Amino acid sequence: MIFSSHHDAPVAFPDSMRVLDATVTRLARGSGRIVGPDQRVDVITALKAMTLWPAYHHFEEATKGSLEPGKLADFAVLSQDPTAVEPTAIADLQVTETIKEGVTVFRLTAEEERKAERMLHPGRDGRDVFARFLTAAAASRDLAQMPSFARRPVALAQLTKAPHDNACVAGVLGDLVQAMVQAEEAPAGQ
Repeated sequence: MIFSSHHDAPVAFPDSMRVLDATVTRLARGSGRIVGPDQRVDVITALKAMTLWPAYHHFEEATKGSLEPGKLADFAVLSQDPTAVEPTAIADLQVTETIKEGVTVFRLTAEEERKAERMLHPGRDGRDVFARFLTAAAASRDLAQMPSFARRPVALAQLTKAPHDNACVAGVLGDLVQAMVQAEEAPAGQ
């Protein structure tokens, strides 16, 4: 079967190494339980599910998915060979460089590594920075929609602690996209 692997952003912070790891090991992040052991694949198959096969699914296999003459040079350089490490260590591999159409668009420097560590390091609540941001933004959005008499600091604190589902997150992301589009369309200097 020609399948492709995906991540659950914005539910989880996008992390290609975790996607590769999950495709190979099928280990649940929270419990460590193997989910669908019969659905595990070897590393080469998992890499195809992130490169060749998505290109095929998007009818772009003539220009993407593999490194060949005439194709776009889009690829990532990893800290180690994922076929040479233990499957449970795949998630710990780092992208050290990203090449897009033959041009380096990302290089892992000490500063970039510190930023990534801060973003992915769970806070006291066990969630990464991106998840905490989405929850806070959803809570602020909810607060703004409340009647003025109910908008109190205690209400924001309660909303931040409340669970926010995909609809809340989708609303926040919609607001962000709308703001970006408006900023792009705004006349220069505004």
